[in-house]
Amino acid sequence: MSQASYVVRSSDSESTPFIPAKQGLQNDDKYEDNLPMPSRYAMIFLKGRTLHGCNRQDFSAEWIFQRFVNVAMQPLTTRWHEMEGEGWYYVRVEGQQLQQLFPSGMVVAMAAVLSPFLFPLVFGASLLGLTLFSPYTVWCYLRSFRKNTLIRKKGVEVGGKWRGPSKEMEKEFDESSETEARFSYWSICVTIIACAWYFTCGVVPWFLLFSGKYACIVDPMCEDSIVHTSPLTVFGMWLGCAIAAFRFVHNIHVSSCDCACEAENSRMLRDRTFGKAMHQMVHTLADNKDEKRSFWPIFVKSEDDEPEKNWSCFRTSLVILGPLLHGVLPQIYMSYTYSEPLLPVKEDWVIMSVIGLGVIAPAIEMGYFLYTFVDAIVEFEDVAKQLLIFSCISSKLSMRKRAMRFNAFKKVISDNDKYRQQHGFEDKTRFDDKRTETRWSNDELCDLSLFRVSFNFSRREGVMLYRKMRQWLSTDVLNERMEIEWYVSISIAICVVSTAVLAIGYFATGKPSAVWTVLPWDIMIMAYLILRSLNLCVVANEYLFDDASRALLDWLDEIGQPEAYFETSPDKKHELRQPAIGWVFDEKEQREKALPLCNVHDGAEVTLDAADDKSLDKAKQILDNTIRRIELLEEKQKILGLEVTRALRNRLAASLFSVIVAMASKIPDLLKEHSENINFAIQRAQAFKDHIV
Repeated sequence: MSQASYVVRSSDSESTPFIPAKQGLQNDDKYEDNLPMPSRYAMIFLKGRTLHGCNRQDFSAEWIFQRFVNVAMQPLTTRWHEMEGEGWYYVRVEGQQLQQLFPSGMVVAMAAVLSPFLFPLVFGASLLGLTLFSPYTVWCYLRSFRKNTLIRKKGVEVGGKWRGPSKEMEKEFDESSETEARFSYWSICVTIIACAWYFTCGVVPWFLLFSGKYACIVDPMCEDSIVHTSPLTVFGMWLGCAIAAFRFVHNIHVSSCDCACEAENSRMLRDRTFGKAMHQMVHTLADNKDEKRSFWPIFVKSEDDEPEKNWSCFRTSLVILGPLLHGVLPQIYMSYTYSEPLLPVKEDWVIMSVIGLGVIAPAIEMGYFLYTFVDAIVEFEDVAKQLLIFSCISSKLSMRKRAMRFNAFKKVISDNDKYRQQHGFEDKTRFDDKRTETRWSNDELCDLSLFRVSFNFSRREGVMLYRKMRQWLSTDVLNERMEIEWYVSISIAICVVSTAVLAIGYFATGKPSAVWTVLPWDIMIMAYLILRSLNLCVVANEYLFDDASRALLDWLDEIGQPEAYFETSPDKKHELRQPAIGWVFDEKEQREKALPLCNVHDGAEVTLDAADDKSLDKAKQILDNTIRRIELLEEKQKILGLEVTRALRNRLAASLFSVIVAMASKIPDLLKEHSENINFAIQRAQAFKDHIV
């Protein structure tokens, strides 16, 4: 019997909970990654799920290791948690922070540390299963999975759970089913090659150690080997395994954070009072079908809408050249220092394999690591742009008109429009369009065609809508914040350990070694990425917290004054704008459109009365409470427990720069002091080769 595997087709109308498209596929397993159907739609992004039912991952070596970790951790999480059913990866959004019940960082670290033991076992067993037992068992089983379409529609809430589907949904599911196998023969072959690669990287160093050849191959004075290498090259395969294990397991945790943020944002958009208004705002800002005015892809509705990012040539070169130098420089150093061939053809095949894999493995895996790190930075750049746009939207007109603020906004939007042009949108940026020319006046909505949305800060309900949207935005960027924190923390640890290794080697031996060819480069690359990340974190903190407090304080000072117009139109003295909690720009009507406020009990739209002194006093009170809440209850982004500020960034930059300068100043002295020892080693090695000839 064929196994059904599912792909999600989302409804464009609204963000709704997940409904299984077939009643027959249910599982009472207590762990989310074991469920054929996600407990809610957002959990579809979880990595390492079972292949049964709904799984967005392909069958790959990464999935094999992720699935192994998830299953292996289930007994431990059962004992750790008071309530069963929550995997080690489980996180939830509390306030504006991601809270985890299990120390997931320990799991990621232990997977990396134990990778020399785990990779031979996990990928060795997978390799045997995919080769010795194929194609009659494993291959046929994998080929039995079929592509089907899973419908995402609104269901009925019963007892806190969403039930369904209806007969119409079942009919649509059956009509959309396909007979195509989900996993092709080519993808299975690629998985076999990847398993063989990771198995080899894990096994070869063990084989070298137990064969007794390690001591001679790393000792240039040993005359039993023509070619020698450094321990850095020998254990480069295990370094590659550790980096790969970190990436595999870290992706599980990142996907769980994506699920938590997606679920929380979906819940906020279903708010009975402000849900419709928030949904219209999000749709206006993040509509990927609006070819003229939305801020997509800076703003996106969900993880499904995020496109691939464009990389600069510098970033591409960094990802390629950095790992390549890390792989080849140690062996080049050994070959040049002792006048030996780089990779002898006539040497023992074990030594040749060790040198070849020791060069290639760390280069490939470090390339993947830098790729994901740079990709996280690129995504966090969009976070900073999101927060800048939202800061401009929620600021007073007088602040938006300031040259520095408006030029920063203009640059971000112009760059985004150029990106949209590359994906088939209109040919010119919105600042080239005369329709977006702002006619500045006292009306706070005079530039609504450019900024797209606006909050009515003269009403208590409008301030509450601002708080809801700010909370939605803060939750939307939590996963990117968490990911950049992970990479900055691990990169700082790498720099500290590398500096310690160089210092210990210098004071212990007093002579250069192969590590001096790679660790300084690694430290410089990591230092650049760390400072780039910290700069973005500083900007994000300022936009989300400092600018928000200043903007609200500005509204608190001037709300109700003649300078701030919301519900009156100063350009048309006899026309009053209808009371509303906020507005979006209607492209068809070419004017503002009021956002609805709904009754909390029945969801019916509420008609607002005109603003008066009493309503203004309530607005001032909620503005003051919001400012105090931001300053006292909310926490800024932290790295290693320290709040990310400009002062912290500058101190860390000075520390990294001093380390780099110290390393650069020691290299000439080391080479000069020990040149005689190096020449002696070269002469001895050359004499040994002449003796053999």
